[in-house]
This record gives sequence, C-alpha cells and structure tokens, in this order.
Amino acid sequence: MKPIAIMWSEGVAEEEAVQAVFTVHQIVGALFRVERRNQFSPLVPAVRPFGTWVIPSVPRGAAYWGTQWYVERSLDPELNRVRGPDFLRLVQLEPWQIHDPHFDLALLDYEIIADPDDAPEETTLGLTLPGVAAVISVAPLREIPDREDRLLALRRLVAHHLGHLVRVPRPGRTEHVDLSGPEPHCTAVCAMRHANDVYELLRYAREEREAGVTYCRACARDLKIQLASAQFSLN
Repeated sequence: MKPIAIMWSEGVAEEEAVQAVFTVHQIVGALFRVERRNQFSPLVPAVRPFGTWVIPSVPRGAAYWGTQWYVERSLDPELNRVRGPDFLRLVQLEPWQIHDPHFDLALLDYEIIADPDDAPEETTLGLTLPGVAAVISVAPLREIPDREDRLLALRRLVAHHLGHLVRVPRPGRTEHVDLSGPEPHCTAVCAMRHANDVYELLRYAREEREAGVTYCRACARDLKIQLASAQFSLN
C-alpha cells in the first residue's frame, strides 16, 4: 500500500497545517466512500500527517534528522528561498522513500524557487515530482488579507498538487487537457487548472466553490484510478 505522508516546516501555522491535512482527508474520503453503506473501499490510501518531525536518536545536523534538515539543505542563503528541485530530490533519496515508497506532501513557510539554475529570482506556489513528492509554499498565500480566502486558496493549492503528485490528468488523456506547459493541466472548472499567481489561484478557487466542485469529473476519475492503482504498485 502507498500512503500519503504530510509534513510541514516549523514556520507553518497550526491553522495552515490543519487545513492541508483536512483537505487531503476530505478528498480521499469523497473518492473512496461507498455511499450505500457509508463505508470506505479497501483501496483507500492511508493519510499520515507527520508534521514537523524530529528523530531524537539522530544528531541535529546529520542527514535526515528531521523536517528542518530538508529545508536547511535546500535553502538558498542569499535569497532566503527554498530551491524546489533540491528539496524534492532530498525526499526522493530519503531511506524511507526507497524502502517504503509513499506519496510525500510538504508545506513550507519559505518561498520556493522552481528553477534555481536559470531563473533563481522566480518563485512558484508549488512544485511536484510526480509519483514521489510535492512541495508547496504558504508564504505567498499570506498576501491575501481575508482569512477565509487564504484558507480557500490553500485548500485549492493542496488539491492541485495532490493531483500532480499522483499524475493527474492521467497520461494519455485527451479530454479537457492542456499540454502546452511542462506538466499537463485541466481546462475545465477544476482544481487541476494552472494558476500563475496567488490571485489567479484564489479566483479559480472561488469559481470552483461556486460550481460545487473540487475536481472535474474526468480529473476525479483519474485521481481515484491513480490512487487505487498505487495501492498495488500498478502505475
């Protein structure tokens, strides 16, 4: 079985962490609940919130001593931003990922650089290594003055990168798919639409709330198939 692990850095507020965990639980529950019995399918992936963790037996500063090690090792000291690809690579190479594969979702309070080599000044709301890990930043969301809007945008950002994490839209799908960028996105009213900045993210989140959807029908189907397949290492 391939669970979904969630961790967050020290500066992430409790409310932000709670919303992220709640969002993943809500999505998984909605996908795998057996309506007639109000039970869950045996294929439902486990959601494991590890938070800001530390391994007491490992000295601080040693490899993988805790959540902050990933942050410290991938932080650009001059820009005070996390190099997203470096962070994802550390997760990919961690011993737990190698011996017990799982989906990793990380929340950071630092801004994230998507391309440290060619565009170190450009930040991103989140970055994903499909099948392995996704890292998102709550820092840009704090520009939104209204609390409820901030949480709405955060839930939408978590849903978006959870989709990318499990490869949604699925490879080979042609319905409502935009393939013009480095990763596929949905073109319907759906959390898998690409948002260029925090204000477009919020605008999309409001549209999806008004429509009563998180994912469109095609992406919800893809997400359920991808998560169920991962429980038996089929994808």
